[in-house]
Amino acid sequence: MSAPLCPKFFNPSETDQTLNSAQSTLTNRSRLRLLHRREEHVQDLFSIAREELAQLSDKTSDSGAYTQFMEGAIVQGFLQIMESKVFIHTRIQETDTVKQAAEAASRTYRELTGRSTEFEIVPDLGEDG
Repeated sequence: MSAPLCPKFFNPSETDQTLNSAQSTLTNRSRLRLLHRREEHVQDLFSIAREELAQLSDKTSDSGAYTQFMEGAIVQGFLQIMESKVFIHTRIQETDTVKQAAEAASRTYRELTGRSTEFEIVPDLGEDG
């Protein structure tokens, strides 16, 4: 007599549980790999953005382009917080540029919303911002 294919202790629910667990583990590993690749991509984008911003803010390059960039960023900040008084933290060496950009941003904000905002420049950031 040959041995039965299924031992008498065979429990189909245990097998299903084992298969579900194995599939869940594989799915989670796949998700983790995907998240890791996304995180690497985001970090690469941040690195590229930092480099390009550093080049843009370099005094030897076109300071008008940097001022325009700062104005756009400040307008976005004004629109997001919608406050009447705003503190703008900046690097010490960029105080004048940021002040000029903030004045233009304040005018743009008033045109867009009909509201005015006051700002104060706080030059308290280090070299690397």
